Amino acid sequence: MSKKRISAKPILSSKEDNSFREALKLYEEKQYKKALKLVETVLKKNSNHAESFSLKGIILFYQNEKIDADAYIKKGIMKGARNSIVCHISGIYYRARAEYAEAAKWYAAALENGSVNKVIYRDLSVMQSQIGDFAGLTHSRQEYLEEQPGYRSHWTSTGIAYHLNKEHAKAENTLTKFEELAEGKLNESDMFENSECLLYKNTIIGDTHDYARALAHLDVIEKDSKDKLGWLELRGKYLMLLSRNKEASIVYRSLLQRNPDNMAYYHLLETALGTIEKGPAVRKQLYAKLARFYPKSDPPKYIPLTFLDGSDFTAATNDYVLAQLKRGVPSTFVNVKAIMGNSAKQKIIEKLATEYFEGLDKNQEPIAWIWASYFLASNALYMGRLADAHARIDAAIAHTPTLVELYILKARIIKHEGDAVAAAAVMNVGRELDLQDRFINSKAAKYYLRANMVDQGIATISMFTKNDNAVNGLKDLHQLQANWVIVESASAYLRLFQEASAAYRNVLTSEDFVALSEEEQLKIKTETEDQLAIYLGLALKRLHGVVKIFNEYVNDQLDFHSYCMRRGTARAYIEMLKWGNSVLKTPVYLRTIEELGKLYLQMADAKKPAEDKKKVKKVKKLKGKDAKRKEEYIAQITAYADDADPLGAELLLADPLETFYVLWKPVNDQFGVSRDSQSTEIHRMGFEVYVRQQKYLLALQEVNQLKKVTDNTHPAIGTMVLQLKAVIANPETSGAPEAILKVVEKSIDTYFPELGELGDEKFLAGYAVDEVTQLVSELAV
Repeated sequence: MSKKRISAKPILSSKEDNSFREALKLYEEKQYKKALKLVETVLKKNSNHAESFSLKGIILFYQNEKIDADAYIKKGIMKGARNSIVCHISGIYYRARAEYAEAAKWYAAALENGSVNKVIYRDLSVMQSQIGDFAGLTHSRQEYLEEQPGYRSHWTSTGIAYHLNKEHAKAENTLTKFEELAEGKLNESDMFENSECLLYKNTIIGDTHDYARALAHLDVIEKDSKDKLGWLELRGKYLMLLSRNKEASIVYRSLLQRNPDNMAYYHLLETALGTIEKGPAVRKQLYAKLARFYPKSDPPKYIPLTFLDGSDFTAATNDYVLAQLKRGVPSTFVNVKAIMGNSAKQKIIEKLATEYFEGLDKNQEPIAWIWASYFLASNALYMGRLADAHARIDAAIAHTPTLVELYILKARIIKHEGDAVAAAAVMNVGRELDLQDRFINSKAAKYYLRANMVDQGIATISMFTKNDNAVNGLKDLHQLQANWVIVESASAYLRLFQEASAAYRNVLTSEDFVALSEEEQLKIKTETEDQLAIYLGLALKRLHGVVKIFNEYVNDQLDFHSYCMRRGTARAYIEMLKWGNSVLKTPVYLRTIEELGKLYLQMADAKKPAEDKKKVKKVKKLKGKDAKRKEEYIAQITAYADDADPLGAELLLADPLETFYVLWKPVNDQFGVSRDSQSTEIHRMGFEVYVRQQKYLLALQEVNQLKKVTDNTHPAIGTMVLQLKAVIANPETSGAPEAILKVVEKSIDTYFPELGELGDEKFLAGYAVDEVTQLVSELAV
């Protein structure tokens, strides 16, 4: 990260003033040792000099002495909170720590306290963009624009700020003003940026819902637009919104000529032509013509399958499915899988494929026969007829034992039969047929991980990683942000933990164990509990690895708040912001948070038995004997260079509720009050956390939000409400003030008035039976 220039004019004696200025210069040149020595000299002569404390803090931070750095930064703030230099350094410090809201606060304070360094407005605007403070952003961008109006990027960034703050007229006027100033002065190298800014301005006009003016502006900028595809898509959109459907249909036909494989263009063309309301016969004629125009494209042949029925569907299926089987298209079943949800259509497809297959000679038409077998086996698997699927795929493999796709399908069938280990073995046989295929390698690794064979899975995927000076590619996989590998390995460790915990409980109650001596029992307990801790720690470590990657996604946006302004890619920047506002809703991240929630809630509920001192001493002695073996194991599972906690031991010792709350809150904030079905588990976990934290009003808010998201149909709602009611009934053990409990009671009556009318039993019966999430077995048995 680049260091920010700090303008300083502290009130010191001439010699000390020179020393401080020289220290600033050395800091900016990254000569930290020399800078630190000069700062310490100043502090010896003036122990209350706030600027020097702050400068020493930022220097120590970049020397990786972060604990001492924080102390000096706070000391500088304490001694000079209204000093512009102290505030500026504090802003730089908190930005480096990725505490963007705090950095914005101190940048703003530096300006409020009289800093003449207007570049701070630029840094402040980046922080405000990152935290979504668009009202403040408009002021910062406008001030910086007035300071340096000679760059288009400053005008563009100010227009974007107004747009993000929904001040569309100011955004448009800002961009228009620069266009007027730059008219006739742009050279060829400026044309791409000019095109992007013009199209971005057009989208601003469109956002005001004045589509007629947006369309007129689009016509004006046509000659200057370099993105002809984007221009056409906007034109088609505006024409549709203005109900000028005939003109829109012409635009969408032009778009189809450019890309006849884009499914969306076909649907938009139909909407413009109004054929959806005219019925299947008209739509069939349209797609017959489109298929003649674009004979090599898939959509005009596939889409009719979604709306035709009866004999028409049979004829279309015959032309589409059987034609692909004859050509040996491996993805034929995947192409029609979306239609298989219609049982009538599924039966027709299966019947036609079966009749076609039965008429084939596997010796005369081997390609068609093998892919028809593959199709029918896939269909049988989809329908849940595992024996039929297994028989068909075995016959196909016997016919062509060197085809990789057959082994992939067989492994899937065996997986559904419930034998994960055998499925992994079959998938690996397929992998060995083509050692240069990254896809089959990844599938084999995934199946190993699903079978809890973590070492084999990582070893397999490591065949395609760098593995520089490492036993395997685990570090490289984390650096490459291979989330699927990390999540699957976390799930595998969690399953291993659960299996080992169950086995451990059985051992403790067995007659053989009871008959052992106390020392032998202690040895078994120590070794087993040590292994359980490793499994659980690694599960947490991997899940936190995914969290770290997503934090990098969020932090990586920081540079684009200025980069996109310089490059003139305003539209791409707006899309990035939209992506950033939903990045934590990504399925893999939601899965990670849900897994972490289950683990941390279990850890919060676990009761650790007291240990006597003699046992502790014996445990430490036994662990010392096993240290060498553990070191060898650590080399295989270390995910980061210089990781002080490769086994996740520190994660096991952290406060589980506080740790999980910090992870859960940003996800909950991204969902907000939206009625997103993905948020159900997030709200359930929020309820569980708040109940354990004795924050019952917040817990009730999560129940109410779950009620809104699911239209009061989620099966857990009844259980959650009654759980809160039980808390109210026992104020002595609730841990909450009586006033809070009364508010909760009144809120329950408001949100769920039927509870008082029906009573507990009937109220609960109104919801489906909910199997409350079972937490992982306790480590300490």
